[in-house]
Amino acid sequence: MATKIDNLRKRIAALKAEREQVLRTPRALTDVHGTVERQLSALADEGREALAWRLRRVAAGTDPVAVLFGAPVRDQRDGPSQAHVGALLAALFGPAALMQALQPHLAALPAEGITDSDRRDLLARIDADLWTAELAEEAAVCEAEARGEAVQRRADANPAAVLYLPD
Repeated sequence: MATKIDNLRKRIAALKAEREQVLRTPRALTDVHGTVERQLSALADEGREALAWRLRRVAAGTDPVAVLFGAPVRDQRDGPSQAHVGALLAALFGPAALMQALQPHLAALPAEGITDSDRRDLLARIDADLWTAELAEEAAVCEAEARGEAVQRRADANPAAVLYLPD
């Protein structure tokens, strides 16, 4: 029984190492580009809204320098009090211009990576295999204990597997 438990523990350790490797693997550049583009677009929307609010405040007679450059405004009843500089830049220059400015930095990222979809699929498979191995380990530990053998549970044993009650 000890050999079976040892083999299961080796399998669990290998699956955990594989999971960590997947988590450490860089994202595919296409996914990075997509995320940056979406964030820049959202920032531009936020910036346009904040800029419009600030310009309305200027038209109402509020100090234009303080309002446009993000100094707090005491009367916050009709909008935000400060602009996020990234949002203002995206609104003023557009997401495409900022994306172009970021190209050298994006090009410096690792070229090899996995897509977010592939990462999700790999992690789901590893997690399912890990759950199966942890349940098998706990069953083997319980069998050994039932025969009177003293078996130590791993310090990092999954509590859900230890407490799992099959139907």
